[in-house]
Amino acid sequence: MKYLISLLSLFFLTSCSPEYKPEKDLSLYELKSKVNHVSIYHFKAYEENSEIKKGKKDLSGEQDKTISFNKKGFITQIYFYGQSDSLDTKVIRELDDKGNCLKELKYNANEQLIGEWNMTYDERGRKIQKGRLLNNGNIFNYAFFHYDDKNRLISRKDFLYLDSQLYDSLVWTYDKRDRQVTEERYGYRGKTSMTKLSYIGQSELADSLFLYDNKGDLANIILIEYNKQGHMTKAIQYNADTILIANVEIDYKYDSKKNWIKKTQFFNQKAQQIIERKIIYY
Repeated sequence: MKYLISLLSLFFLTSCSPEYKPEKDLSLYELKSKVNHVSIYHFKAYEENSEIKKGKKDLSGEQDKTISFNKKGFITQIYFYGQSDSLDTKVIRELDDKGNCLKELKYNANEQLIGEWNMTYDERGRKIQKGRLLNNGNIFNYAFFHYDDKNRLISRKDFLYLDSQLYDSLVWTYDKRDRQVTEERYGYRGKTSMTKLSYIGQSELADSLFLYDNKGDLANIILIEYNKQGHMTKAIQYNADTILIANVEIDYKYDSKKNWIKKTQFFNQKAQQIIERKIIYY
């Protein structure tokens, strides 16, 4: 299940827009309207007397967090919480007047700086480099971003550390409607996998993902369904022989602004997780 969920999470966070940087960071979290803060909490789910109930905190995946946005819709800071809802770490972002993140500073609960990331942009406002600095100011790891003449991100290369020959690389291609249609992954020893996407008609919603291994053989197929708000409600994963591997279903509850505030996830018809969001608007 983690493979399917992590794949879909990555897909929706990086592939919703032909641009590398979305118009607003709000879209990365399926948010709209003027959101000031959103707090996200994860719980285990269980069924009792034909009713889905919220259980203990679910610490197996994403951390609980509070994300703050400025009035332009860009993230300014993120607070991550530990097991007892106490502050674990926080990330403070420095933005330019266009909403580009120039620097991310990560602190632990004792206000000690534990990570620093610096971003570089070209004259068109496109991120071209991201580097992580150690406490002594030396570069630890870094990434380069490349675009085509239509301003679409076509590749990203991540190096593990300065002067390293070890890296991971992603390469994207697009259709005539600027929708991502392939994603290829490479490592130091060559190609590791490829994903192909197909879409619902002329929409921006991908309904099929085809996953290939490093030899180019089809390994898995994921079929996706959405509700009228455009949020994923079902993802079914098959292997190359069309044998069912996993079935994820999602129910939503929305607020008056049409942002979801509760998401209940089922894995193979069994309640798995409840995610709740508390949203504060400007």
